[in-house]
Amino acid sequence: MVNQLFEKIVKELEISKEGEEVLKRIVDFLYEANEGYSEIQVRYFILNDVEFPTLYAKFQQAKTELAHRCMQLVDLYFDMKKLLIKLQMKEREFSEVKDELRRELISIEIEKLKFQVEVKKIMVNRLLREVKLFWNVCVEAKEYFNLTPEQKYRLELEAWAKKAENMPCVFEERYGEEFLKKAWGEEKYQKFLEIRRNSIGILQRELMQATSVDEDMQVGVLRGKGEGASIVAREK
Repeated sequence: MVNQLFEKIVKELEISKEGEEVLKRIVDFLYEANEGYSEIQVRYFILNDVEFPTLYAKFQQAKTELAHRCMQLVDLYFDMKKLLIKLQMKEREFSEVKDELRRELISIEIEKLKFQVEVKKIMVNRLLREVKLFWNVCVEAKEYFNLTPEQKYRLELEAWAKKAENMPCVFEERYGEEFLKKAWGEEKYQKFLEIRRNSIGILQRELMQATSVDEDMQVGVLRGKGEGASIVAREK
């Protein structure tokens, strides 16, 4: 249907041979580009080891991705039903109208609706390919299908603790110290705090907690120049 439509476009718009060849390449390219995420993209980028460092974390995110795509499939289903009803209404109208110009106009609307239906089918197939990839990840972690609330809590805490290890400064800056203490333990957090202050400096909010910059801190512009530069304070 899509290729046939572009053939009509080429013919009726009197596109040159060179233009036709370029358009054909573009259509083929867009078909390939519309295949959705590949297995490599799903396993190594969407479910990457930095943000989802445990199998349970990957399992949970795969469930989220599945739920999102299933809702998209539901939306596509209802969109398709509405398009098919509109198509039937237009085809009935076409059979009842006698005026040739009006019939020609309705036939264009019918053709457009048929094209929209085909596009929806392409989107459904793309979503189904992605659903299969995320479902495979879930099946590989089937030991997590039936967990107790206590098991879920432990596994989630472990996943977030490891994620925090992958980006500790981001976690501390965004979420504060309490979670890191809970996830890592007080001793490990204090060790991280010492290394962070010695290697990077203090957080911006810690600047406001300093009673005396002259006595307690040595302040300097250590990162960047001009717009976007950050002020970092180091403990003496």
